[in-house]
Amino acid sequence: MKRKSKTFKDYECNTNNLLDNYIVMTKSMLLSENWLSLTYSARDVYMKMKLWSMGNSSFDYSYKLAQKEGITSATYKRAIKELTTKGFIEIIRISRTPGIGTKYKFSNKWKL
Repeated sequence: MKRKSKTFKDYECNTNNLLDNYIVMTKSMLLSENWLSLTYSARDVYMKMKLWSMGNSSFDYSYKLAQKEGITSATYKRAIKELTTKGFIEIIRISRTPGIGTKYKFSNKWKL
């Protein structure tokens, strides 16, 4: 019997149980030149963003959230720059108000 294949969007995750949340990352992305050239810190920030987004393609994320995950300010800034430059995320709105995160959107520009 053949297994049914399910098509996932690059930003999807399970949102049924917050403690057992998981993310879906496609094989094509994980094997892409752009993914493999990311620093481990950028990969870490990306995966934390995917978990935080709860399956939405656009989401708010702030340094304060990253800081709670043990990410320093310099590492966070470098990771965001790297992720935007290599086409994994786009910045939709920059927030300078404390407590309100910058709005990001997952992108497929890494495929180009």
